[in-house]
Amino acid sequence: MTEQEFRQLYDKYLNQSLKPLGISEQQYRSWAEASLLIEKLREQMIAETPTMADQVKLRILIVDSEERANELAARLDAGEDFQTLADELEGDEEVTGYGTELDWLPRSMLESRLGQELTDLAFNLKVGEHSQPVLSQDGTQYIIIEVMG
Repeated sequence: MTEQEFRQLYDKYLNQSLKPLGISEQQYRSWAEASLLIEKLREQMIAETPTMADQVKLRILIVDSEERANELAARLDAGEDFQTLADELEGDEEVTGYGTELDWLPRSMLESRLGQELTDLAFNLKVGEHSQPVLSQDGTQYIIIEVMG
């Protein structure tokens, strides 16, 4: 396409599409420039946004006594199954505690649920490892974390 052909098409577009709407060539150019800048910004943001984030899958035991937490940790150290202990907590009416699973959470989400200390602990454990009992942020419960993935 020659420059003259382009100019003819452009003038035709201005006369048929923009002038009936009361849009000047300068307004059109400003909008086109803004649109191009927005597209360029979007492309830059996409390029800079991570497509993957560190995530972790956890099982957690939560009890209200340090003694019970230490007992559970010792049993885990001895090779007892995490899920068996969680099921035991659910069935024990004398103990206030439970086991739960948190499925594939990124660091930021886990931190909003458990706080920075427990999140750092979880991300530093290897798959299959469990933590020793840790006091919750509010100081009312003891938490043991096992990393599943």
